[in-house]
Amino acid sequence: MYTNPQYWERAEAIKRTYGDDYTQAYKDVLDTYENNYLGLPEPRAKDIDAKAEMAAKEDAIKRYIQTGKAASLLDFDYNINPYLDLIDNPTTRHELSHYVDFNLA
Repeated sequence: MYTNPQYWERAEAIKRTYGDDYTQAYKDVLDTYENNYLGLPEPRAKDIDAKAEMAAKEDAIKRYIQTGKAASLLDFDYNINPYLDLIDNPTTRHELSHYVDFNLA
């Protein structure tokens, strides 16, 4: 997904416009996917009112508030709606952006 040049162009545009650097988070996700696949959140079926959701776990939120320590990908739950037959790349990209935003906060 992040090997598509449009994602990197989008990340650079966000950095220029808002100062948020998504490129390092994208690199981290790619590195985890390529070198430590089991380090990615395990998708779980959950009856939710959305295609999917990626949310920080409570202990990760508390740790971040208390110490400022960034979350890892395993500090998130990735839930998918089991009643849908397609979870597309834009949905996955959107959910992974929550991980990026959490660590840029």
